[in-house]
Amino acid sequence: MRPSENGYYGVNGLDDGFIHLSTMAQVEQTARLYFKGVDDLMLLKFATATLEKDEGLELRWEAAQPPQGVQPRDEAFPHVYATERGVKAKISWWDLVECIPLKLGSDGEHIFPPGALSEADVATPAWSGTFAAEAAGATMQAEREKDELDKVEEELRKEMALGDKKAN
Repeated sequence: MRPSENGYYGVNGLDDGFIHLSTMAQVEQTARLYFKGVDDLMLLKFATATLEKDEGLELRWEAAQPPQGVQPRDEAFPHVYATERGVKAKISWWDLVECIPLKLGSDGEHIFPPGALSEADVATPAWSGTFAAEAAGATMQAEREKDELDKVEEELRKEMALGDKKAN
């Protein structure tokens, strides 16, 4: 996730045509099949009702294409498409309900903390205001811009000092 992108675009290489999502009942198996051994995995919870209201997105329930050699699962999976043709799907951070880091067990499988798979709190996003990552990104950008301005100011002062020496 990069805060400057103002949304979730999915996993590079996996979510290129649309964003693959899983229900709470599907997510543990998805983590086993696609993310086993990944040590920095985050569980992102999005509210289905909020996704369905986003005019820039289309939520479709479709069969999954499993990795080669893996038996297909019977249930439909939520997939998010951009409604505008040729535009990459993006889920707004405003649709995020919860973000949970998943620890990696010694067997390479992820440990879902108590309550992580509860749908009780997924009805609507529980916060309002700026997503912390967006605020952090804006702060980092402001700091970079200040550093650049400080360098320009320093160069101008040096040039002015050189000009004063030549005039004397």
